[in-house]
Amino acid sequence: MKQILEQLGSARLSHEVELSQLMAPLSPEEVLFCFLFIKSGSAEGFGEEPVRFKDLPSAPDRFWKAMALHVGALSGQFKPLPPSYLKDAWLRFVKERPGDEPLSLLEYYSLAAQLLSDTDRVFINHGYAFLNPAEAPSLAAWEEPSRLSIHLYHKLLGGQDFTGLDVVDMACGRGGGSLYLKQRKEARLVAGIDAVRTHVLLAREAHPSVDGVYFLHGRAEEIPLPTGAFDALIAVDAVFHFPLREFLHEAHRVVKPGGRCFLNSWGPPTWYMDLEGAVESCGWKLEHAEDITTGVLLAREQWRTHDMFTWVRSRPRKCRPEIYIEFDRMVMLPVEGRRYYNFHLTRLDQKAS
Repeated sequence: MKQILEQLGSARLSHEVELSQLMAPLSPEEVLFCFLFIKSGSAEGFGEEPVRFKDLPSAPDRFWKAMALHVGALSGQFKPLPPSYLKDAWLRFVKERPGDEPLSLLEYYSLAAQLLSDTDRVFINHGYAFLNPAEAPSLAAWEEPSRLSIHLYHKLLGGQDFTGLDVVDMACGRGGGSLYLKQRKEARLVAGIDAVRTHVLLAREAHPSVDGVYFLHGRAEEIPLPTGAFDALIAVDAVFHFPLREFLHEAHRVVKPGGRCFLNSWGPPTWYMDLEGAVESCGWKLEHAEDITTGVLLAREQWRTHDMFTWVRSRPRKCRPEIYIEFDRMVMLPVEGRRYYNFHLTRLDQKAS
């Protein structure tokens, strides 16, 4: 297995998007916040209706003025961009890449990851804050900036023994969870897999010489690993993005009989019912389900009001502090009605007919 992972983990990869070729003459930072402005519905704050990417060519002038004001404030010059400058760049981009979404979800994640690519930013999740601080694990000094993200893993996996096991870390992001599984949970081998090539490249860069940890490119519905080769599979803060039944079937294929699957994700309350309905037909038994929304929302509040500012100012950063703060505000803002869950599954020998 180690040789297979070494071979898969050495595959050459490239970024989904190259920043220098994205949308001249806008800077990559300006492009990122243009997308966030549209996708997050920020235009509504300026009296606009939500605008879809395919509607941009016919968007009114006041929309471009609102977006230029918002993006210009983050450009470092702290003054509005000329609306015509912004509009011309966008219309050229949309013309070159027709469709409802001129930048795919994977390309968007690639763009954000390349801009915010600090080597100590190795976790990408909402985090968790223990209501009883005595339940939180003790952390080394180097782990403190990521304490809320580590707490989320501990909440999902704290009582589980992974000593000597081979584990898949699905949607591994920049590899923080894979490192947690290897160093804190003492797994034998960890295969970190992510659908975003930029995430895999950054994980390899951040953890170049950790024995027994490998980072591979792959999708949840087509996991690039041998059948029945792993003892457990972990997926944190990502399952809502997966095609659920295809993912559960693939996880069943990769994990050994009797193996475990530990899932953390978010979604509307009905999402829990969707998972519960899919589990048995895909060859799994639901052993544990827990709503952890309160702890996740508390973590978001602690990050926004304290931890993020401490992290941003702890060392020189790739971007100005305003970029990190605004990105977090727009992307990680709690959504009304969204719930956060932990699930533990056990692999059955046979799938339900």
